[in-house]
Amino acid sequence: MKKLVCELCGSNNFTKENGYWICDHCKTKYTSEETKKIMVEGFVDVTVDKSDELKNFKKLAIQYYNAENFEQAQIYFSKVLEIDTTDWKAIFYNGVCSSKLSNLAEFRLKDSVNSAQLAIKIIQNLTISKEKKQEKIIEILSVVNSVAVSYQEISFNHYNQYWEMESSVTELIIRLQICNEAYVYCFDVINEYELNATKIQILLSKNIISSCVEICRFRDYKMFVKGTELVRQYRLSLENRQKYINIYHDKVAFVKKNEPSYVAPSIEDKDMTKSEGCYIATSIYGTYDCPELWTLRRFRDNILYESFFGRAFIKFYYFTSPKVIKIFGKSQVFNLCIKKYW
Repeated sequence: MKKLVCELCGSNNFTKENGYWICDHCKTKYTSEETKKIMVEGFVDVTVDKSDELKNFKKLAIQYYNAENFEQAQIYFSKVLEIDTTDWKAIFYNGVCSSKLSNLAEFRLKDSVNSAQLAIKIIQNLTISKEKKQEKIIEILSVVNSVAVSYQEISFNHYNQYWEMESSVTELIIRLQICNEAYVYCFDVINEYELNATKIQILLSKNIISSCVEICRFRDYKMFVKGTELVRQYRLSLENRQKYINIYHDKVAFVKKNEPSYVAPSIEDKDMTKSEGCYIATSIYGTYDCPELWTLRRFRDNILYESFFGRAFIKFYYFTSPKVIKIFGKSQVFNLCIKKYW
């Protein structure tokens, strides 16, 4: 095999650029004809300049992204990363495209958050001014917030269409929790990097408040027992709602500090055990709706209600179970034992 040897410095490393062979050490240029004179036996170490190709991939990726063709945009962001694995914009928007291409059955909002985390770490190591870093981070957080808002709206549209199904509320709550985590992440990043973005934090706080309220809301759904339509209510336990109640109060205080006239929507912070429900089972599973409780409610409605002794047992259960939960509800041993034999 032949290799190139620079006549001036003796280097064997060359980059091919715009039809010339350029010595990496002394930058001497050689035409293709001239390289024949400096060839010797051995291997040639040539670096191919891909700057023009990289520039073109970036341009196409942004064009497709702005046109909301996220599938093509993701392809070109991936091509950028094949050449430059540290391109923060390609890393971030590749994750956003992944979220945009997901659906309710495969909810990938977290891809935007994960890619944001990686992109911000790279931005922090860039040799640019603090102001430029802040601009780029704020761009990232604004996009994550926008993606979360759009998915929250999609989740509500799906729920409003299928609210009668037993699983519809559970699915909505899970999706709202993911959106809530995205909002909280963005809010916390602003604090972590001391960004001058109070207006964005207020917007994020209102989105956090809204998602907390909706997560804690009591919602109706329908059941059919022997052809009879029954309306039941989904209610997270107060223990499971408490996290979101705390976040709600924290963000309401933040917004009111900046907007004294702000009136927050009310959140459901009542103790659900004051209403009729499957108290012991709800205490064990931490929610009013899960497959185990659906089975128990069907047994109650289809079997127990059909007999005198069954109805008597139901009345006895609703009379005594709140007292049992009040005494033993917080005991892990109690919950484990009951869950095992329930």
